[in-house]
Amino acid sequence: VAKCDDVEGTVIDVSLVYTVLRTFDNKEVTIPNGTLTNSVVVNVSTAETRRIDITVDVEFTTDIEQVKQLLLDTASAHPKVLSDPAPSARLAEYGQSSLKFSVKAWCPNGDYWDVRFDLLEGIKKELDSRGIAIPFPQLDVHLPEEK
Repeated sequence: VAKCDDVEGTVIDVSLVYTVLRTFDNKEVTIPNGTLTNSVVVNVSTAETRRIDITVDVEFTTDIEQVKQLLLDTASAHPKVLSDPAPSARLAEYGQSSLKFSVKAWCPNGDYWDVRFDLLEGIKKELDSRGIAIPFPQLDVHLPEEK
């Protein structure tokens, strides 16, 4: 599986002038080799394992240790998440309206998308069950009082 610019798929043919990819939704994309030689090409299928990176936003008032533990427990409980290297969850940054946590977990390369989707769903369910809100951008507007 290769990725070039916004196209990702399996290389099915390489000729003198073009390289043909089959996308995951079964489209055939022909890319001029000149484009490939001047672009970054990422091959995501050469290694046996692949890391999943997920960012989770929660309200500023949320307990940091509680969120870290929830994220670690959710990742570790998935049967296809590898224990070595172990999953990690850390507070990554302060957003404009949230605390941003980074979750990293390794899985077999062929299971990447299934595990990623499972983790996203599992994390949301766990946050909901504990009453932890995922904030959304908001704007407070103050209007002057009429005289």
